[in-house]
Amino acid sequence: MSIPQSGGGLIESHDQLAEYLASGCKPAADWRIGTEHEKFGYREADLLPLPYEGDCSILAMLSGLRDHYGWEPVEEAGKLIGLTKGAANVSLEPGGQLELSGAPLETIHETCDEVNEHLREVKTLADGIGAGFIGLGAAPIWSEDQMPVMPKGRYALMRRHMKAVGSHGTQMMFRTCTVQVNLDFASEADMVKKFRVSLALQPVATALFANSPFFDGKVNGDGRYIDALGLSFRDFLDGRLPALPGEKPTFSDWADHLTTIFPEVRLKKFMEMRGADGGPWRRLCALPALWVGLLYDGAALDAAWEICKDWTAEERDRLRHDAGKLGLRAEIAGRPLLDVARDVVAIADAGLKARARTGAGGLVADETHFLGALHEIVDRGETASDELLARYHGAWHGDLTRIYGEYSN
Repeated sequence: MSIPQSGGGLIESHDQLAEYLASGCKPAADWRIGTEHEKFGYREADLLPLPYEGDCSILAMLSGLRDHYGWEPVEEAGKLIGLTKGAANVSLEPGGQLELSGAPLETIHETCDEVNEHLREVKTLADGIGAGFIGLGAAPIWSEDQMPVMPKGRYALMRRHMKAVGSHGTQMMFRTCTVQVNLDFASEADMVKKFRVSLALQPVATALFANSPFFDGKVNGDGRYIDALGLSFRDFLDGRLPALPGEKPTFSDWADHLTTIFPEVRLKKFMEMRGADGGPWRRLCALPALWVGLLYDGAALDAAWEICKDWTAEERDRLRHDAGKLGLRAEIAGRPLLDVARDVVAIADAGLKARARTGAGGLVADETHFLGALHEIVDRGETASDELLARYHGAWHGDLTRIYGEYSN
C-alpha cells in the first residue's frame, strides 16, 4: 500500500478527476518502469509473523533501514509506518508485509539493481535480529488472527468494512503478497490500447507467477483517515461527507482514493499491473520484463492485441477465475492457456529485443535475459506453485514448516 499522499489543490469539478489521470501522459522517451514487491517477515525462533514492535519486529526493520541505509522516516500519529529515499519508498501492508515501491527508472537493468540492493539491505538487517523474509503469494500457515495489524488509520477502516461485506477482502489485506509493475502511456488512446491488452492478458501473468498453493496450513483449493465507508467519492465532491460536512476533496484525496480500488490493472497517472503473486526473489524482475516487452514496443503491443482482441467479455471473465484455480491448465477460446502463455512470452521477448536497452556498461545487449524464468516455466509447463506442491507431497512429507527454511532469502 502506498505512502499516504498530501497536498494538492481543491477539486472543483468532475473534469479535474480525468485531467489528473491525463496529466500522466508523456512521450515514449520519458516512459519509465516502477517495480513494486511485497514479502512476508517472520521470527525465525517460532516462524510466526513479525509483530509491529519488539526486538524482532517490523519497527526494528524500518528503524534499521532508516539508521543504516539512509532512508527518511514517514510517520503517522507518532508511529514509523514507512520510509522514503528519492523517488522510492518502503511501506507496510496491513499485516506487516514489507513493500518496496521502486523509483521510476529507464530500464529493467536499473529496476532490478534497485530490487536487489533493497533485498540485500533487508537480509542484512533481518539476519541481525533473528528474522526471515519469504516471497510467496499467500501466507502458507498463519491464520488471520495471528497476523499483526499495522498502525495505519486507513487499515482499521478497511478491515471493518471488508469484514462487513465478505471474507476475501481481509484475506487479501493481511495474508497475500504481490509483485507489480507501473508503466506509462503517451495519450488516452495509447492508455486504452494498453489497458485493454493488459487487462485481457492479466490472467496469463496470474498463471505464470502462480505461487500461492497453501493457505491456512493446507493445500489451497486446487495522515489520519476519515471514516467515509459506505459513501462515494461523489458524496465527497458534493461536500456531503458527514465526517467532513461542507468540505471538498483535494487532489491528494483523489490519489489516496485510487489506491483503494483493487482491479487487475489500476489506472492512476500510470498503469499498475496487479495480477501476479509475490514470489522467489530471483523471479521478481521477470514481471516488469514481461509487461515492458509487451507494452513498450509498438509491434509487440499490436501482436499482443491480436492474441486477445476477439475474446468475448464472458471468456475473459471466465479466464480471470480459471487462471487463479487452474493456472496454465486453464483454457480460453478453445486454446490451452499454456499455449497462449508461450506466445505472450515470445512476444515480450521480441519487444525487449526491439527496445535494445543495454546493461552492464554495454556488455549486455538487451533486457531479454530477465524473461529467463518465464521461458523455463512455459517450456516445462510448471509454475512455482507446481514446484512447491511437488515438494510438499514428496520430500517434505506434508511438513509445511519446511517452506521457511528452503524458500526464504
